Amino acid sequence: MLEVNHMPVSPVLRRARGLLLRVVGEDAIVEHPHAPALYLAGEGERLQRLWNLLDEPKPARTLLAALGEPGADALLLRLIDAKALYAWPLATRLAQIHLATAAPATLQPATPDSEDDRLLREYGGESGCELPTPVLTADLAASLRGRRTEREMSGASLSLAQLSTLLAFGGGAAGRTALPSYPGGPPGGRTYPSGGALYPIEILVRAVCVEGLGSSHYRYQVLAHRLVAMTAAQCRSSVELSLKHNHVTGASAVFLLWADFTRPSLGKYGEKAYRLALLEAGHLAQNLLVVATAIGLAGVPICGFDDEQLAFDAGLAYPEQPIVYAVAVGARQATTDSAVDRP
Repeated sequence: MLEVNHMPVSPVLRRARGLLLRVVGEDAIVEHPHAPALYLAGEGERLQRLWNLLDEPKPARTLLAALGEPGADALLLRLIDAKALYAWPLATRLAQIHLATAAPATLQPATPDSEDDRLLREYGGESGCELPTPVLTADLAASLRGRRTEREMSGASLSLAQLSTLLAFGGGAAGRTALPSYPGGPPGGRTYPSGGALYPIEILVRAVCVEGLGSSHYRYQVLAHRLVAMTAAQCRSSVELSLKHNHVTGASAVFLLWADFTRPSLGKYGEKAYRLALLEAGHLAQNLLVVATAIGLAGVPICGFDDEQLAFDAGLAYPEQPIVYAVAVGARQATTDSAVDRP
């Protein structure tokens, strides 16, 4: 039996290449280019549903839940034995690495004295080369100087135009070519760097108070530059609880940056893909924060949240598709005090 429902990480399954599914009445025939055809009596309708689910790799737990019928695990095992399905172990390993980083800290917080060494590295020494003042365009320089973490926002509605600008320049293509950077790679360049241009980080927008949008999760389609609403059943309050936990008030939208470890292209880097995904999320978050500043909005990066619950409420398969970072934005208060960057 394929016992995965109570496992923290289940195998990620993919269809073998070159398979042909034929449904004949109630039966199904799976034709494999390198193995004998597999005949499955009475499984036509269920196998067709499974085929549709496996347009992209999926955790076995997700497949069993979607089929939701007795004998579904036996069907998956039979397809695995026949080499019609096979496991994608890298996705499972990356999910395990993520789980290892999701546990609460067990060490005591660092004391102020522990910062002395860093201060010496930053200011100590007399033989360094003094660098000239950086020169940027006025708008970018002003945005970088003005960017700061702001946890108290006004609660005013965000316009759709503002949200469009944040997505296009913070995490989108912004007029760049839609061609892949290398044959077989993901389409399009983005406004932020990605290891090997693989772009495993995607954006979900949780609209809290955005003109023209319901209070829901929306998936951002980069090349089309549009939002696709998630189903209503997936819209719960974990984002609002995360904002409260991080003392953020009055935010109008939250950008949820999630990593897709099921992508076969991540095999280019193996386990290092996890490190590169986190670096990419940081690049993307900084873009969003700087663009928010440039258009007069407040922003705050957030990493203090319940990983599993936040992903579940967003309709993602945790831990294979975890949310690794979040950015809340909103209208500024009439006056703001200087803030300290503490995500």
